[in-house]
Formats: sequence, structure tokens, C-alpha cells
Amino acid sequence: MVYFTPMLGGWIADRWLGAKKTVIIGITLMTAGHAAMVFEQSFLLALVLLILGSGCLKGNIAAQVGQLYPPNDPSAATRGYTIFSTAINVGAVFGPIVCGALAQIYGWHYGFGVAGIFMLVAAIYWIGRGYLPDEKPSKTHATDQPQISTAQWRTVALLFAVMALTVLQSISVDQFYNVGLIYVAQSVDLNTALGAMPAGWFISINSLGCVLAAPFLISLWKDQAKRGTEPSDFTKMAIGAFIIGASSICMAMSSMQLDSGKAGALLPVLAFFLMGVGFMWYWPTLLAIVARYSPNSIQARMMAMVYLTAFASGLSSGLIGSFYERMTPTEFWLLNTSLALVGGAVFFCLWNRLKTHD
Repeated sequence: MVYFTPMLGGWIADRWLGAKKTVIIGITLMTAGHAAMVFEQSFLLALVLLILGSGCLKGNIAAQVGQLYPPNDPSAATRGYTIFSTAINVGAVFGPIVCGALAQIYGWHYGFGVAGIFMLVAAIYWIGRGYLPDEKPSKTHATDQPQISTAQWRTVALLFAVMALTVLQSISVDQFYNVGLIYVAQSVDLNTALGAMPAGWFISINSLGCVLAAPFLISLWKDQAKRGTEPSDFTKMAIGAFIIGASSICMAMSSMQLDSGKAGALLPVLAFFLMGVGFMWYWPTLLAIVARYSPNSIQARMMAMVYLTAFASGLSSGLIGSFYERMTPTEFWLLNTSLALVGGAVFFCLWNRLKTHD
């Protein structure tokens, strides 16, 4: 649901409050949601607050990143979204480690409480809001809305097609958070010299892959742009899908060790790390494409549509994850591999047509 409600937040920003005010509301709601998670009696209220807060925050803050870059410099926008995604994943590295450890030692209430305290750091957005472009939300009446031309509607349709094509590799990514953690907990030897490693820490390995890949990719793309050899955005997304496919292959290779007992941790660690690297090739690029080509009057809602693809992939990964009970682990991870590779192949085969539109 946190990937569905950004549609509501985008509508509020585009038609009523503007992105800045809507993001502030989202931060406030999410902080209150974490505070409510401390108490069992307010658990359901906490989930509602977190879902609504995420809806106000996600699409709108992503749209604002795109507004920081000139439309005639698409490479800069892509690098900007890579930095944006890196900052998010810094929190994703330490969140499961810090809050998960507190929850395991002292109880879940303490883990949620500390998460709420860290949400207060988001006040830096209020301090820096003056650096963001001014915004003029559309008026409430449809007749006052800026008209979208036929050419712009064709662009919107193409953006929808591009977003839909990314769902396959997104399903493969989501499966690591779903069956991936079940596989690690049940089938991987997590014992170390310092004790057993919690399975949930593998999420931090994925985020670490995102963080470490970002400076390399920013430097690589910037250097390639100077030499005129930077891959197209669609080629970048294809490469990301192929890397995600490689991460699933590592999981399949790991499952082949199960005949002799539990599998070693090396291949799953590599798989989660590679998945983070592949994610940084395609997700920030997708955000940059949608931000660059969306009509200004519906930009926040278009950015919310990007997160709607994550809503679709999340539901799909849950459905496909149910096959794990009826397949061998090797067969399941090869199935997950095929989804990412097909998604990459589609982008690779169609990039010429998409680039022509660009």
C-alpha cells in the first residue's frame, strides 16, 4: 500500500497544496506512525499513518529531484536520481542493523521507537526547502488545468509502457525481500565466529550494494558523457535487469549445495549485493526518464505512477513466491532469473525504437 498511495499524494500536490507542503505532511504522518508503533493498542492506526505518510512523501520528493536539473541535460538528472537513491539506501543499510538489533535485544517496541526518533532528522528538508524550485499547483477546477497536448499524451503513453516493462525485473528484486529472506533463514548457514547472523541483515547487504555502486556509476556515466559513449537510459535499464538476473543465478547456485546440508553464506551474500548494484542501474534511470518527459501539470502524479509499478511487482512477487512450496529451490530461483532476463532482453531489443522517440 505504501506504493499505491503515492497516487493520492501526487493528486494533492498537483491540484491543491504543491509538493513542498505535501512532503512536510508526509514526514509528519510517518513520524507519528512510528511513534504509534511503540504501543500494541495503536498498531493498526500506526500502519494507516505510515501508509498515508509514504503516499504524501514518495512521489512528490522524487518529482522535486527532477526539477533541480535542466531538461536539456538528461545525464545530470540520471546521476542526480542515483545520488537520491543512494541517500535512501544509506538509511536502508543501517535501519535493519540498528533497529533490528534493538528489537532482538530489547523488544520490537524499542526498535520502532528509535525509527521514529530518526524520522525527526527529516527536519533537514524544512531547512533546505528554499533550494527547491517554486511551485504553482493547478487550481481545483478541471477547466483551469493547463491543457496537455496530443503530443504530450503520446509521451505519457510511452512512459506508461516503459514503466510497465520494468515490472519484470522489479518482481525479481522484490522476491529477494520475500522468499529470499525465507531461503536465507531456512537453508543458509548463518553461523559466524561472532555468533549467528540475523537473516534480516541481508537486506542491509542489498542496500550496501546500492550505496557502493552509486559513486562508481556516477563517475562512469559522467566520464562516458564527456566522451559521447554514455549508454542510453534504456540500455542502462537493460544492464540493470541482466545484473539482477545474475544475482538470482547466484541464489540458484547456492541452492545446489543443499544436498550436502545447509548452503554456505557466500553466494547469497553475493546475490543480495549484486541485486543492489542492478537496482541502481535501472531504478534511478526510470525516475529520471519519467521526471524529464512528464507534463509539468501532472508531474507529481506521473512520479507516483512509477511507485505504482512497485505496487504491482510487490503483489506479483507474493503470488509467484507461493510457487516456492511446490518447486525445488533451484527451480524457483531459475524462474526468478528468467523474469529479470526477459525484462532486460525486452529493453535491449526495443531500445532503438525508444531512443528514436527520445
